[in-house]
Amino acid sequence: MLNWFSGKREIYTSKWYWIYVLFALFPPIFLAAARSPEIGTDTSNYLYFFHEVVNQKVTYISLVESHLNVEQGYLLFVYICGRIFTDDFWFLFATHCLVLIPLFYAAYKLKDVISLPFALFFFLFLFYNETLNLMRQYIAMSFIVLAVAYLLLNKKIKCLIAIVIALLFHYTAVVSLLVFLVLYLSKKFPIKKFTTAYIFLFSVIIYSLVNVASYLDFIFPSGSDFSEKYSEYLTGQTGSISSLSTAIVYASIVCVLFVKRKQFRLQLFGFFFLLALLAFLFNFLSMYSKTLYRMSLYFGLFTCLSMPMVLKRNKHKLDVITFCMEFLTVFYWYFAVVVHRSNETFPYVSRLFP
Repeated sequence: MLNWFSGKREIYTSKWYWIYVLFALFPPIFLAAARSPEIGTDTSNYLYFFHEVVNQKVTYISLVESHLNVEQGYLLFVYICGRIFTDDFWFLFATHCLVLIPLFYAAYKLKDVISLPFALFFFLFLFYNETLNLMRQYIAMSFIVLAVAYLLLNKKIKCLIAIVIALLFHYTAVVSLLVFLVLYLSKKFPIKKFTTAYIFLFSVIIYSLVNVASYLDFIFPSGSDFSEKYSEYLTGQTGSISSLSTAIVYASIVCVLFVKRKQFRLQLFGFFFLLALLAFLFNFLSMYSKTLYRMSLYFGLFTCLSMPMVLKRNKHKLDVITFCMEFLTVFYWYFAVVVHRSNETFPYVSRLFP
């Protein structure tokens, strides 16, 4: 990659910095691990694989043969956990380590130009609730964010390894090809110089998505491999919150990134702005197909990097835009989790304590 970084970068010299990050991540990982199996619409399904290894002592080969529609990388992870642990707590603990640590390791690698507290804030209030349900996909998404961070740092081999791991956990990681395409286009064709071309491109994308999404059931008929693996995505039975409320959040993110574009400390405004725009479009158009909602998550998760970049300079003083964005994020969490009961994670119930 070309030099993406511009300007003087802050240096964190404390050898304990990464320890502080892990300490901050421990509470959400612990809460995810200590939850009752009834928290999260799909938690019991994930625990079923783990129980199969622990109780039936199946081999990895037989586990794969009995679950051909599940990614082999995830089954290997389950098998290893089943051979080491016998309690659900530790399996869920290990699972959410894979969800959170790669994502925040990516933020840590870019810590010179982003605010890690802001990264944790946006993750907890926008995405954490959903990780209690879509665990495999969030593991894949987390590794894709890490892959992009490695690519920005010109570590191509590590980037490739992260992509392979993501694909082994969830095949939807192929959507990340669009992320890397956006990264290339935003560098090769700066959005400020090719605004008209990007408007035309996104118009074509919107038109295509509307028409293609309307015929997803026809393109992937019942009985096909795709249909068998992701039929619940295509039928819309994902337990996700309404596309309108999420679209409002993404639209606000797009506006904030545009207004504060001059505060980017990286030559990455075009990349993050286009990803936020894609997240908004794919999520808004998910009214036609929940497949588009699943795809929007691969773009939306980069909010945990983009927003901390533009808000970092204002963290020590009152800023109206920052305050409004934080308020909207918290309100969105309250609406999605408490009011809408998205993914059935509220009220929280634990197996370890009342």
